[in-house]
Amino acid sequence: MTEKIGQLFSGANAYIHMAEYISGDGWWLDKEGHNWWNRRAHFRYNAIYLPKVGEFDLCINGEWHRITPGHLVFIPADSDLEFCFDGNGPLEKYYIHFDLTFGANQLSDYFKIPSVILLQQPARTEQLFADLRRCYTESNDNPIAQLAANGFLLTLVAELLRQGNASFTHAPENLSKEMRETLEYINAHFGENLSVAELADRVGYSTAYFTKKFKKVFGTTPTDYVADLRISYAKLWLADKERSVHDVAEALGFCDASHFSNFFKAKTGLYPSYYRKNK
Repeated sequence: MTEKIGQLFSGANAYIHMAEYISGDGWWLDKEGHNWWNRRAHFRYNAIYLPKVGEFDLCINGEWHRITPGHLVFIPADSDLEFCFDGNGPLEKYYIHFDLTFGANQLSDYFKIPSVILLQQPARTEQLFADLRRCYTESNDNPIAQLAANGFLLTLVAELLRQGNASFTHAPENLSKEMRETLEYINAHFGENLSVAELADRVGYSTAYFTKKFKKVFGTTPTDYVADLRISYAKLWLADKERSVHDVAEALGFCDASHFSNFFKAKTGLYPSYYRKNK
């Protein structure tokens, strides 16, 4: 069991988009002086908030929560949000926006995590936020700081899971031998032109039966699983400004950058160059 879970999380891809502490009067107002907290949004990334001063209301995927100091807030990637803050009194918080994937899967694919958690160790949690923010601030010109920031992110996520008593919902030991072998092969060869027929043949199934069984186990088709895995790596590699779009396309097995760009646009709504520019 330990070995299998170790293998499951050994390939974690972490990327921090933002790590800040915000405070002071009026930061929640837009350029026209309107309260931008009374609005709806779709969140592309995971987020963790640590409120320090003030209270606000937050709706995560249709469920409203009153957010107060002493709590930790988790927002999973691809959530629909509604913010509500009346602007009365100060409002201060730590927050991070991040991607954390394991192959083609998100953090929330493996754990059931409460949206709002009562902190058990507030001082330790705040120190992790402060250390993460410090290293993230230095990370643009310092690869060691970037490595340290990712380490603090993983530790903070582990604290989120532990203090929130998150339940582990993915059980790799319950997968059949055929499905485990299929995942191992996909994870090792996602940069090649994999076909469903090839994957099915490797485990001795017909294409139709393999597709049906794969979708029942993983909740998605083999084609979409491979596509999502390639997108996960594409986002990670595009964050490296020294890699050209052509290099990323080649590493992912696309015949040319144009084909990759169209694929990326179809999956994310953005062309790779625009995604990279707005990272």
